[in-house]
Amino acid sequence: MRHGWIDASAGALMSIDGAAAWADWEHAKAPWLQDANRRAQVLLVDTMLRALPDILNQKRLATDAMFPDSSLRLVEGIYKNNLVADYFNAVLSDVLLAYLGQRLAQDPKARIRILEIGAGTGGTSAQVFAKLSRYRDHLDEYCYTDLSKAFLMHAQREYGPGNPYLSYQRFDVGLPIAAQQIAAGAFDVVIASNVLHATRNIRTTLRNAKAALRRNGVLLLNELSDNVLFSHLTFGLLEGWWLYDDAALRIPGSPGLSPQSWKSVLEDEGFGLVAFPAAAAHGMGQQIIVAESDGVVRQATPFIPESSGEPLRAPSGQAEQKPAEAAPPPTGDLVRDKARSYFRELVGETIRIPASEIEACEPLERYGIDSILVVQLTSRLRSVLPDISSTLFFEVQSIDGLIEHLLATQPAALAALLDLHEAAPGDLAITAALLVAASAYRRRESRGAHRRSDFSSLDPKAASQEITLADALNLARDLRVATAAE
Repeated sequence: MRHGWIDASAGALMSIDGAAAWADWEHAKAPWLQDANRRAQVLLVDTMLRALPDILNQKRLATDAMFPDSSLRLVEGIYKNNLVADYFNAVLSDVLLAYLGQRLAQDPKARIRILEIGAGTGGTSAQVFAKLSRYRDHLDEYCYTDLSKAFLMHAQREYGPGNPYLSYQRFDVGLPIAAQQIAAGAFDVVIASNVLHATRNIRTTLRNAKAALRRNGVLLLNELSDNVLFSHLTFGLLEGWWLYDDAALRIPGSPGLSPQSWKSVLEDEGFGLVAFPAAAAHGMGQQIIVAESDGVVRQATPFIPESSGEPLRAPSGQAEQKPAEAAPPPTGDLVRDKARSYFRELVGETIRIPASEIEACEPLERYGIDSILVVQLTSRLRSVLPDISSTLFFEVQSIDGLIEHLLATQPAALAALLDLHEAAPGDLAITAALLVAASAYRRRESRGAHRRSDFSSLDPKAASQEITLADALNLARDLRVATAAE
């Protein structure tokens, strides 16, 4: 309405010239890209705007655009290395240091444990780690948690080597802590930066976060304080943005809470001394909240099926598993057995767990495969098989389901892939080399120049240009058989 695209009197969208609108955008963004404090936001919103039609038409997943090839590069700069993010992260870090100083003054032998919820790319964590160095000898644990295993793998690579007190744990703050390997009342500080708003019910969320705190433990929040268009065009395209069912507590049209709402709900849930140390800067769109726990824990009792030792929940927003996926296919089938072994290894490589720990009939979500890692897994699969859609792993949720899908849609390519990997499952480099060699082999053979001793002279660049993947798989299989016979 502000831009004249909605007719307030008729409540209808106005027709606009799309080409002119994009031209205006390109003109406006040019100087913004030169501003280090805006560049990350501009790159992210530009990417999501260009993907928006396909996202709205359900042709592409928002996570596929936001995390291309499972990369975090587009979102990392939103939470650090710009004036606004760095200012609020610095305020939170300084509050943490002040608390630790007072705590250790009272008890010099205290061992400190910190839990960070939804740590993500580590925008807040990085500043905290830098300032925690003076208290390194007093830290028992800094538990870095997130819903996505992709972020935990990122943290282990980026922050693990320099911070030996780090541990890593998948954690959903929307669920009780008992079944999630988070010890009740064990932490002195709980940190959550730009995450608690993206949960279904803020009271339940605060109770779960509070359950991890000891009595008089401190909750430190870095949260939204306003409803802005940038958020809707980026993170607003993700499912978690619209999870909330307690709209009365939220800023209208947004999952965020105003400072007044945060103060009210925190006090209702047994947090005292609620403070806003950056109140003068709330106009910048963020707020820092400090609250002290009274030690009273309220937790819902999780439902645990009699047949299982741990609760399993269906992947949020995904279709229930089809009956065909529920039971493993017959183990006597050679193709299925070989496929199961191959894909277990591929999944294990992606999420860094041993293939032997993966059950082919179990939902992949159980092993930490989420919407971000799905992008990476899809990319891996596309490198060896044709016609893999970006939504495949939302249609099939287990390895057995994937195998049945491939048997139904591209059995020849699957059979060829398995033959290629009989000697070395999971070695994608060997696959690529064989494909190039096979292509060259066919080209030379067609010119009547083929001799088996000529393979060392093949030109990979020329070889890779005139062959489809399905053909290459078949040719590579034939080449391997011929080479073995030699």
